[in-house]
Amino acid sequence: MKLNRFYLRTLAFALITLASNAFAQVPNRQPNNQSTQTNQPPRQSSSTTPNAKGQTSNQGVLSFDDYGVELKPDARLIVVMAALDAAGFNPTPNTTPSLFRQEVRAATANLDDALRRRLADFFRLQQRSSGLPALTTNRENLYARQAAPYVSLAFALGDAPGFEAPARTDDLPAEVLDVLDFAPLVQEFYNRSGIAARLPDLMRAAQTQADAMRPAMANTILTGVGYLKTRPQTTFDERITVTAPRAAQNKKSDKNQKQAFTVRERERRFRVVPDPLGVPNTINFRIIGDDYFVALAPGASPASPEVRRAYLQYIIDPLVLRFNRQIALRRLDIKTLLDALLPAGTPTAATVTTTTATTPTATTSGATSATALFPAVTRSLIAAADARIEENLRFNALRQETDVRLKQVTTDAGRATITQENNEARLAIADRTALALSEAYERGAVLSFYFAEQLRGIEESGFDVANFLPDMLASFTVPRELSRLAEAKPARERAAVALAVRRQPTANIIEATPSAASLRNEQLAASLKQIQNLLQLNNYTQAERELLTLRDEYQGDPRILFALGQAASASARDATDERIRDERLNRALAHYRFSIESVRTASDPESGTNRALLSRAFVSIARILEFQDKPTEARRAFDEAIKIGEVEGGAYREAVEAAQNTAKP
Repeated sequence: MKLNRFYLRTLAFALITLASNAFAQVPNRQPNNQSTQTNQPPRQSSSTTPNAKGQTSNQGVLSFDDYGVELKPDARLIVVMAALDAAGFNPTPNTTPSLFRQEVRAATANLDDALRRRLADFFRLQQRSSGLPALTTNRENLYARQAAPYVSLAFALGDAPGFEAPARTDDLPAEVLDVLDFAPLVQEFYNRSGIAARLPDLMRAAQTQADAMRPAMANTILTGVGYLKTRPQTTFDERITVTAPRAAQNKKSDKNQKQAFTVRERERRFRVVPDPLGVPNTINFRIIGDDYFVALAPGASPASPEVRRAYLQYIIDPLVLRFNRQIALRRLDIKTLLDALLPAGTPTAATVTTTTATTPTATTSGATSATALFPAVTRSLIAAADARIEENLRFNALRQETDVRLKQVTTDAGRATITQENNEARLAIADRTALALSEAYERGAVLSFYFAEQLRGIEESGFDVANFLPDMLASFTVPRELSRLAEAKPARERAAVALAVRRQPTANIIEATPSAASLRNEQLAASLKQIQNLLQLNNYTQAERELLTLRDEYQGDPRILFALGQAASASARDATDERIRDERLNRALAHYRFSIESVRTASDPESGTNRALLSRAFVSIARILEFQDKPTEARRAFDEAIKIGEVEGGAYREAVEAAQNTAKP
């Protein structure tokens, strides 16, 4: 195979390294746009060395500051979530409150009833005005969505004890604007609840949780930095205009005077914050100014893929900014790739991390704007790096397992069998990578396949990925990238089949068990629960794909049709383009109506489960119709839910309350 310019450059760097026998260490400042200097990770002991495959050994002490990471509690988040708890928000209603929550409630037990009522009124009214219907069948998802705007608000407020609210501007995320008027209540709550005196103790308790996260966070840091071989940019220089001297202002030739500038150093930080009062297993990722916040509720781990992707974004964002000129030169080609997604109704941008709450990134559709080009490159590089890291981790685990098995057999036939199984497993891992890259591509990361291919070629080089970005950006071709999805289709289909097989119970167990029908029902319930977890992580594409597979297997089951409606309505919540949002809402309406028809034609339409599903389906339809400004149709749907009556798991009370508030024509 001929060496192209990309690999010739790799060879040149290798020769330079052999000659100097050391990497050049550079200051951690924002480089010039044309710079391609090596920006190596900070030095560390031999016991904490990342390798090219993303594996790490973190037995030594890791300085998080060198990597831009801060792991400690945030008083603002604790106070805001405590105020939310006083407002009646309880994400764990059926379990004993945690010790931390008990401490908070003890601290706020004497809160003035009038203030507690105002907090509750704000929270309730904000939920009513949020617009889109809630996923009432998945309470954790609902709680996570309810809490998400308040988490964003906490990180936007000033520090204690002032908790100053940010100025109301268009730059603030929409969800912060929705709850910005909660800030004065937080200030009043802090001053009058008694939590101020207990805050030091609460901070120490939260710090204990943070300390327990350090080993997992160290592994996440070294995995990302070890793969990209780049030093995270923790500061950058901002060029700002300063007021000219008074003498110069008085000159007649003011118009010809050059503007005066100064340089101010700003810090970038990746702040990992324990959220002891958060919804269990929830990860909230926010970017506020120069800070990247990851709030981890109980049960969530810094070692999760979601946190890894968030940290990759922290590393990659300044790299994309550094090479903005090279990206601008390819703007027409990137726009062509993005626009090619639009006929299928696919948004040209997507959330980077996922999680139960959100990663706040804009979505774009219709005519692709220039502002969508840089996020598309960022998302593509993040998706590619994450897919390659995940694939390498799986390959390494498989290799270790295979080595152990080979040592345990002594026959050629046994070795041949193990080798064949290893090859099949490697193909399955590659298929999962293709599936992940395809999904990222469909969400707007149109260079994900290309970057993954290029990263594979430089993994063993040991060089900073930033050195290769200019060549990468200059070398992709539009026809090749347009063909990626078609080429990946066989691998995607194999991966989908493998997922379906893992969900499906074995035939002989069903045949041998007298309660086969109940086992099949339990299997479907377990599958639906897994899909609800995907929706909780905002992974709507995969959730819908798995639901469609289940629909073929369990034909006519209303629970699957109802879940398809949930997936469509949940994805509509995150759409910023009205056309895409409306299409998803209409799709949700269709699925909910199909589920109603399926119940009515079932053999036991009057069972408690089916009546509860009917109740929830009618209320979900009504909520969408309300949002679409169709009060008459919404009232009819609420009335249908009311006719069903109160049933366990239904939405009777919600329907009664909503019907009273629905405007009559």
